[in-house]
Amino acid sequence: MNCCFVLSSAGIGGFRTFTLNLGRQLIQEGHDVTALIVARGSGDLGDIDSMRRDLRVEVCHQSRVLVRSNFIGRIVETVEQINPDVLILSHSAWAQAALPYLPCNILRVPVVHNITDAEVSLVAGNSNWWDAAVAVSPAVERLLSERWPADRVRMIPVGVPCPSMPVRTQFSDVPLRVCYVGRLDQNQKNVLCIAKIASLLSDRNIPCVWTIVGDGPDREAMEWSVRRQGVGDRFTFTGSKCREDVEQLTSEHHILILPSFFESVGHVLQEAQILGVVPIATWLEGATDFVITDGHDGRLCDSHDAHRFADAIAALHRDRRELARLSANALNSVRRRFAISIVSTQYRTMFEELRSSTARRTNRRRTLFGFRSVPGELMPTRLQTAVRRTRRLLRGA
Repeated sequence: MNCCFVLSSAGIGGFRTFTLNLGRQLIQEGHDVTALIVARGSGDLGDIDSMRRDLRVEVCHQSRVLVRSNFIGRIVETVEQINPDVLILSHSAWAQAALPYLPCNILRVPVVHNITDAEVSLVAGNSNWWDAAVAVSPAVERLLSERWPADRVRMIPVGVPCPSMPVRTQFSDVPLRVCYVGRLDQNQKNVLCIAKIASLLSDRNIPCVWTIVGDGPDREAMEWSVRRQGVGDRFTFTGSKCREDVEQLTSEHHILILPSFFESVGHVLQEAQILGVVPIATWLEGATDFVITDGHDGRLCDSHDAHRFADAIAALHRDRRELARLSANALNSVRRRFAISIVSTQYRTMFEELRSSTARRTNRRRTLFGFRSVPGELMPTRLQTAVRRTRRLLRGA
């Protein structure tokens, strides 16, 4: 089987992690795998060279897209050269726009990684031209099932590979080490809450050190917040790190914290669990509670209640046997439910079922004088874009 993963950049994040984890597993199973970066504009495409250490990578990039139809044509040509049996799309508007013009023998499977309107709306673009949409959590599955029939929606979680280093076995050492891994974005991740949690623990004389792995628009605000709370000397900010460094850093901690306002599943929770690191996260129905069973393999709290997070950390500091129990349960749970080999089997089973479906399209859309249209769900019309830019210029004047 020849699989092609499509994403908009090789930047560090969930789409890249999903592609690398599943792609490497499929290669181990004897399949051909290509990652296709489809992007426009002058933005950073991410670390493509490091991605090439694991996968074959192709790039379809255009700095300025003067004629959308022409760029879509380039995407179609690139996919035809790769000649995949399956196209797996992760939040790629341009590739979604190309779906009607691809050879009909290619299975098309968009994967929805989050519950945001933007991601769900993107999948709605050209929805008649994909075979099934994959939801990575029950919460995402519920959203998709409101728009499409059950036979077009599948729930397959993201998976994690076996770690490249020993899992945590020591839980009695002091100080307690707590980490956060992810984007420093207050609107989603509630990262400013972490300074308050650290302050509450400091007031109780709980010896904790904190490592913040990642970057984002609120890094400066977060650094200021921990200084303002008087706990700045207990924090280390590492910035963005590659997969190997993230794994190493995470493994050095007892606890991973995720106080997000919303998540699709919280991939980082699984990555912590397989390293024996105990996750403490916001209780989000159909998302974090799909990964963590509260009190069994981690702890779940209210995102708006820093005191609950502090209480959970303080309790595990006092009872290291409980910390070790949660760690062991977390490790067993993630191996049983989210091992990448299990997830790969679920994808291959889905591909076989879709291939034999009698409902599959047997045609491709023809171009009219070479013109390829773009649905409004994927991107605004040229006129709408011009009006928006004009308004911005007038406001600036």
